Amino acid sequence: MNDAKGSIRVRTPQGGRVWELSPLETSPCTLACPTRINARGYVSLIADGRFVEALELIRERNPFPGVCGRVCPRPCEAACTRGKYDEPVAICALKRYVFDLEGKRGLNPAAAVPKSRPEKVAVVGAGPAGLSAAAELAKLGYPVTVFEARGGPGGMMNLVPGFRLPSGVVRRESNMILGLGIELVTGAVFGKEITWNRLKRRGYRALLLATGAWKPAWRWGRAGAKGVLHAIPLLEAAASPSDPAHAKLLERVAGARVVVAGDGMMALDCARVAIRLGARRVTYLVGASRELAALHRDDIEPAEKEGVVFAFLARPKRLATRGGKLSEVICARLRETAADATGRRDLVERPDEEFGVEADLFVDAHSRGIDVRTYAAVLGLETTPVGTVAVDRAGAAAARGGIFAAGDLVSGPRSVVEAIASGQRAAFGIHHHLSGEAVASPLDLSIDDSIVHGEYTLEAVPDERSPRRPMPLESAQTRRGDFREVEQGLSDRDARGEAQRCLRCGPCTECSICVDICEKKDFLITIGGELEVTAHAGREFWSALPESVLIEADGEEIEARASRTIVRVDESLCVGCGRCAEVCGYKAIQIEARPGNRFVARVDELACKGCGNCVSVCPTGAVDQINFEQAAIARALASVSPRTKVLFVCHWARPARLELPNDVLVIETMCAGRVSPSLVVEAALRGAPRILVCGCADEGCHYGFGRSRARLAVERARELLRIFGSNQNIVTELSTSPGEFALAVDRWAWKSK
Repeated sequence: MNDAKGSIRVRTPQGGRVWELSPLETSPCTLACPTRINARGYVSLIADGRFVEALELIRERNPFPGVCGRVCPRPCEAACTRGKYDEPVAICALKRYVFDLEGKRGLNPAAAVPKSRPEKVAVVGAGPAGLSAAAELAKLGYPVTVFEARGGPGGMMNLVPGFRLPSGVVRRESNMILGLGIELVTGAVFGKEITWNRLKRRGYRALLLATGAWKPAWRWGRAGAKGVLHAIPLLEAAASPSDPAHAKLLERVAGARVVVAGDGMMALDCARVAIRLGARRVTYLVGASRELAALHRDDIEPAEKEGVVFAFLARPKRLATRGGKLSEVICARLRETAADATGRRDLVERPDEEFGVEADLFVDAHSRGIDVRTYAAVLGLETTPVGTVAVDRAGAAAARGGIFAAGDLVSGPRSVVEAIASGQRAAFGIHHHLSGEAVASPLDLSIDDSIVHGEYTLEAVPDERSPRRPMPLESAQTRRGDFREVEQGLSDRDARGEAQRCLRCGPCTECSICVDICEKKDFLITIGGELEVTAHAGREFWSALPESVLIEADGEEIEARASRTIVRVDESLCVGCGRCAEVCGYKAIQIEARPGNRFVARVDELACKGCGNCVSVCPTGAVDQINFEQAAIARALASVSPRTKVLFVCHWARPARLELPNDVLVIETMCAGRVSPSLVVEAALRGAPRILVCGCADEGCHYGFGRSRARLAVERARELLRIFGSNQNIVTELSTSPGEFALAVDRWAWKSK
């Protein structure tokens, strides 16, 4: 089954809906995002109209939803499962929608966080990396000071033109982060006014460098050449046109023939800025085809309508002058080679196919660079061959003594969302350095086969195309002359409709915030009476309550049985204590009064998700999950002999494959804490020479309290065995991580008597 990854389909015998059976993994949108944001979770909340909760969930991993909702390169959408059928969900636009809605409602959730730790942290640079790191550290209780060389926060985000990213959005989100209790010191240049030695004397214990990439990196032009300009000063001037120092530059653009060269959004921003500054003609040279350009179609088409002329597969070769002034940009025509075995295409110049573009101003928008010469040697920083700061990848440490680096300084010029993730990773590294606590970063997601162990998710195959809701735009004629925002944002109706296109693929992320609306329920698909597959299915599947399905794989069709893994209550054991109802996040269990002043729990099968929380807390064993029945465990224990070792193992900790001796009986339970003392005693009284109750360690327990309950059950079982005159030392309890489970159990199973 595992070998047929992505090739298995499930359908009902009536030939209705079709689902793909895919191995249980993290949603592709989450894996694609550098911040590992729970995109599926917040999209689901938006679909249900729970906008405040959606924004709260976004901010758990991204403190800049308003910025990223506008300028993110959208790797999540490139990975979206919906894109395989028609178009990806507009995840980015939905992020922006809830942020804008908060502003329209006048809400400001910023609140200072108490400082619970004495170690002071200095952050140099108030861009996305520095502010994101500061936010994480403030939440962890550290006093944080951010030092910024310029007049305010935002960093390179301030250079994104207002027609894409209004300055008010950057200001609002920066202030919300500073509102956590973070001190901001502006006009402080590191290496001059601020040095690490001075900071240490003031009590700072850690330093994060996040100064960004502000140095112009030239490829086709050179500084000081007539008619040649780099993208950075042009964007700076456009961002603050009232500054007298920028007036002369802006005047040069008005009425000029402008040629821009570069392959990314910085170059496109320059071209669109030139249009708005009154350039006579703007030509954008792109060194790739329209299909393979590092630009979204949604970015190219609005620029074309504004008047930008795109020259694809073109590269500048030299600049021609006339009368000491720039007159023409001589370009080479390129062609893409055939794809190699990896799918990669190279670009080669077409011989003798040069062409010229008339120009009064040439903008080199190839890239940005970093400059750490003023402090690299003093701090003992190592640099890479491309000039970036070398860091420890695990914690972003750049040098001994508590010095860290993040953002463009480490990676070179990257997107805002990548800078955010880099800053967050550095914050966790600083926390580990100062506290010694090995806190796992949520950025480091991995899929562990020992956890997945054969679970699958049923992803609905859409019946028909559902087009993506288009982003409303200002008219091209209107936007040519001003810097007001072009994209107007989704309407309330379109936002919910777009969110409802999400297929909700992947497993539940167990964030607990969307339990009320979660549609995923567990089914046990039994094939051939022996092979069982746990599949997580949405409403389209479970509302039909299919008793049988057809499995299509490798050209064959097999009939299988489908049964819900819901819980049920044995009323003869239920005492009506209500613990099950207390832990049920789905309100699927209610306590009902019965004649004789008796109370029992009742399960609403349609509301039940089969998560097993109630099963784990029931003190009498009255609540059970269908595929983990007490009766089934009792039948298994009937086969125990004096030579049978018994292993009670947590469902969540057990790996896919476990090589054990033939004399070991493995009994899988919903949780190690679900093993009752009576089951352990029964195994011992039947003659089992050794009994092990094995589950997850505290930090890895699916329910949070399995280890403590398992230990209590083992202690009570030992007391009972002592009363019966049996050897209580044969019973042991073990809690381990899933990755170490096989080794720990192996040692127990093969241990000599």
